[in-house]
Amino acid sequence: MRRSRVRLLPYVFIAPAFILVALFIYYPIFYAIFLSFHKMRFITTIGFTGLRNYRSIFSDPLVWNSIINGFVYTFGSLGGAVVLGLILAIILNEPLRGRNVFRGVILIPWIVTQIVSMTQLKWMLNYDYGLVNFALGIVGIRPIDFLADLDMAMATVIGSNIWRSMAYPMILILAGLQSIPPTLYEAAQIDGASFMQRIIFISLPLIKMPLLIICIILTISYFTLIIPILVLTAGGPAGSTETIALRMYNEAFVNFRLGIASSLGVVIFIINLALGLLYLKVLRSETVY
Repeated sequence: MRRSRVRLLPYVFIAPAFILVALFIYYPIFYAIFLSFHKMRFITTIGFTGLRNYRSIFSDPLVWNSIINGFVYTFGSLGGAVVLGLILAIILNEPLRGRNVFRGVILIPWIVTQIVSMTQLKWMLNYDYGLVNFALGIVGIRPIDFLADLDMAMATVIGSNIWRSMAYPMILILAGLQSIPPTLYEAAQIDGASFMQRIIFISLPLIKMPLLIICIILTISYFTLIIPILVLTAGGPAGSTETIALRMYNEAFVNFRLGIASSLGVVIFIINLALGLLYLKVLRSETVY
């Protein structure tokens, strides 16, 4: 009797965490899948529709456009944030005067609430009275409509997201760099290796695993992120910045078509799952190597 209690004790300890995960993660996933096969009127289930919702979204060219926009936004933001985070981490890892102050300043956009930071940035990028266009006017450059120009909107949204989130990869990369023994750099310097050679042949190979983990986290985060786009452009102009995550939000909370929104949510889940499995395959291959 006592042995059986001891065996059950670990399950008792993990039960609260398991219940919370099941309640807030697994239940919403399965409920969304359930709703995706039903017709909804506001929050009321009317009837089973089978694959009609999926046929509806995949026959809509706007949905395909939002999927493409989602990939452009995700990987554009990912590339910029990781590269800039890596550069900043390398710079701030050096014994520079005032580097702690610079670290704190760079963290501000990431620490501040997304709505607040994006609203401030929207004011700064305003065509008529924004600070950015005012500064451009001083140097003789005509105002640029960053948020309403078809050619500029997506680049502006991606740049804004990079500015907001590059501090996150910078922190993790900086932690990885500081875990590298200084003796490796000293030995390389004695052998005549330049600063860039030490970065390429020592730093980058030793932080390869943290970089892959950062890419996994940021990819999933960016693909489902809607607040920067919602605040800056709301998906415009002409749907050029509408991602699939934002379209799901509009279908659910603007058009109140929860069945269609749930179908889009399932598509997002499958895409994120596929990207996650792809990253894990790369991660395992690197681990085996």
